[in-house]
Amino acid sequence: RGLAGRAWLPADPGANVIFLYDVRRRAWTDAWHFPDAVSDLSVHPDGDRALVSCWDGTTYLVGRDGTVRQRLPVGQPARVRWADDGRSAVLGTQGGEVWAIDDGGAVLWKTALPVAEVPPAKEPNRPVFEGVPVYVVGRVGPEHAYVGDIWLVKAKGGAFLVDAGGTSAVPLTWQRVRAAGVESKDVHHVLLSHTHGDHLGAAYLWRARGLRVVAPATAAFSATWLTPTWSDYGIWPPCRVDQPLPLARAGDEAEFTVSGQRVRAVFVPGHSFDSVIYLMDLGGKRIAFTGDLGFDRQGILNRCWGDREKAAAVLRVVRDQVLPFKPDHVFTGHDAQREGTAFLQELVRRTEEALRQRP
Repeated sequence: RGLAGRAWLPADPGANVIFLYDVRRRAWTDAWHFPDAVSDLSVHPDGDRALVSCWDGTTYLVGRDGTVRQRLPVGQPARVRWADDGRSAVLGTQGGEVWAIDDGGAVLWKTALPVAEVPPAKEPNRPVFEGVPVYVVGRVGPEHAYVGDIWLVKAKGGAFLVDAGGTSAVPLTWQRVRAAGVESKDVHHVLLSHTHGDHLGAAYLWRARGLRVVAPATAAFSATWLTPTWSDYGIWPPCRVDQPLPLARAGDEAEFTVSGQRVRAVFVPGHSFDSVIYLMDLGGKRIAFTGDLGFDRQGILNRCWGDREKAAAVLRVVRDQVLPFKPDHVFTGHDAQREGTAFLQELVRRTEEALRQRP
């Protein structure tokens, strides 16, 4: 569904049935059917009833036999939880309303929590390099390991993002997007350079706001399972890849169009098994988005975690397929390089030198 920006997992269309499993009999028993997709549920401590929140904005108090005992017109999908003693329950919505009910579904009280809006930017957001419509809209302040850059690219048919950053950056990023002269309705896609938490983290929230996620097909494994469950970057909701690119081996290429902008994707698995470089012409300049392929004074071997075989394969791709593009500017996952071709040449040189050394 996308959940309209709600910060919990999306429901697939038709996800309106809850199935019950009898542990002692080791068998599926009843199924509860609802008029809309289920958002959340909480079983009462006595096991005799449950609260079920649905996308029609109603929270249902349901008996063990599936009979609806009470309907609460909350108006939005809600998170629902029973108290440990089962005497009351709490419902919370994305809009900031909190409801308390008793064990029979009667409303005890409800209140609206105050919401602090992010103040608008005081100054216009200017391009990173004059004349090239690429803006930094994510990370601010000193570098640190848990936040990658988010690049906003203006194109003929709207705009798109390269990388998603962390979940906490979304409200600030929207203000910086607006400060660049772009409305949220005009941002249509987010392109992932790789699926590490500091670049993938907020992809789900961007998708919830209507953006389509573009990434190599292999990224679906990390985006929907690996990173959300096994990452030292924090807790990331799973995110579907809407436009999987047919990239399987180092050097594979694919071309596609987003917001009227033609993009060439070059596969460079090494830093992650789904790393990709995006090449495009913008504002009369040749631009490369390289993710975490390499940084100043670091070669590809370092970014491939010392794996010489992977680094050698990525090196060949950069030297033979990316460098001939002669990018004017390179935007990495954590900085921007004005002299793009020289940056990649130095990256190749350092990597070749590192690979010549004995392991």
